[in-house]
Amino acid sequence: MLAVTNLTKSFRTPEGEAVEVVRVPEFSLGAGEQLAVRGESGSGKTTFLNL
Repeated sequence: MLAVTNLTKSFRTPEGEAVEVVRVPEFSLGAGEQLAVRGESGSGKTTFLNL
């Protein structure tokens, strides 16, 4: 089983402003379960999977 809480990823702009690109308050995936990650281009799918 995989479980996470309060997962976030942010980047800083050249001006120093923090931009949050991924926010997952709570997530769990049980043994044998499958997950599809969908969203528009630039919505953070690859960033989420790389965490």
